[in-house]
Amino acid sequence: MKIDRMEHEAKRKDIGRELGTKFEELFIFLALLLLIGFFGIVADNFFSMATITAILTQLPSLTVVTIGMTLVLISGGIDLSVGSVV
Repeated sequence: MKIDRMEHEAKRKDIGRELGTKFEELFIFLALLLLIGFFGIVADNFFSMATITAILTQLPSLTVVTIGMTLVLISGGIDLSVGSVV
């Protein structure tokens, strides 16, 4: 009887952790959508083709730098001085 209660409590904790993780992911996505909507309303040319082109033009180089920084951080040689180079 006591073992069943302990197993039940452990399952409840696992479900709580999963829901917490899902909520965090959903919150980040909703915050991103809120920011996009806010700047779309405030700035007249936020959804213009020039803005989209600028973002897509900068994306490949930022992706390469981000992957490089991730590998450096994972390997343990922590160096976050990329901001002055890019």
